[in-house]
Amino acid sequence: VLGTLEVQVVKKQLVLVKELKNTHQLHILILVETQVSGTIADTAIQSFPFSKSYRSEARGNSLTSLSTQSQVIHLLVEVPRASAWILLAIYASPRPVERQNLWEELVGFSDASSLPWLLIGDFNEISSSAEKLGGTNVPPRRLFPLARNINNCGLVYFTWCRRDSRYGILQKRLDRGVFNTDWRLQFPEASITHLPRVKSDHCPLLLQTQ
Repeated sequence: VLGTLEVQVVKKQLVLVKELKNTHQLHILILVETQVSGTIADTAIQSFPFSKSYRSEARGNSLTSLSTQSQVIHLLVEVPRASAWILLAIYASPRPVERQNLWEELVGFSDASSLPWLLIGDFNEISSSAEKLGGTNVPPRRLFPLARNINNCGLVYFTWCRRDSRYGILQKRLDRGVFNTDWRLQFPEASITHLPRVKSDHCPLLLQTQ
């Protein structure tokens, strides 16, 4: 089970993290765009109810110094009596050029990888006007890149399932999960759900492999 959550001050979210873990029996938790780093982040992580952790240093709100490597974390997932698979946690740059660099890297990874893999997190773009509520219309040319890149990687969308019926003035489906066919064959009953927002402008993603 995997949960992803975007928060502003991680240290103050310990109660929420514990609640998510206990409610959904999380084995992996991914936090993106936390806007904290250094000793504050380390202190918060030590308080989290997980035995292992990995942290990438925050780069600031503007994200101007993001590199293709810093937009994604690669994890090898190994569980007893099951085949290993790769989990990629993504926080894509809001800048189109940097985001495209990331996708070029992912296409190369897809060609080289022989394991099932899943990409989940904040993609920072949408592939359809149906994924946006409110605000101005999105030009069609801005919807093509994500769909094209996902197709180039040989990935498939999860069906979008929302538990939160409260809509704001503007809402985009930036957070999602996609997978290759080998991963789906290994986890045919897997599902992903957008949980209700709590102290964040993003919904946590809950991935269940069974």
